[in-house]
Amino acid sequence: MNMTLHNGTKIPIVDGSYTGAVVLIVPDRQALMGIWDQLTPDNLQKLQIAQDDGTLIHTLHGVVIDSQQSVTNPDGTLTVHFYLSETVTGDITTDAECALAGKILLGEEV
Repeated sequence: MNMTLHNGTKIPIVDGSYTGAVVLIVPDRQALMGIWDQLTPDNLQKLQIAQDDGTLIHTLHGVVIDSQQSVTNPDGTLTVHFYLSETVTGDITTDAECALAGKILLGEEV
């Protein structure tokens, strides 16, 4: 599975099926901090969770990190849980939909 940030960065995850959390395994604390640094408000405007084959599971908008939990595994890696909330809900208008609405208002489309 992958978590794709708004800027296109893909972060491998082991579970993202639950809308309110993602789980990943990182080799060490430094790797965790590298991922944490990428979780900026701009990059969390749109977050997509997809299977390895690219099948989209869900898309979140206006994501905030509510909390984070890390557990050290026996092999020294870390299992990390990011708990998320979506602040923008409802139908998200796409650029194509906005362009079509503009054409309709101008009488160029029916």
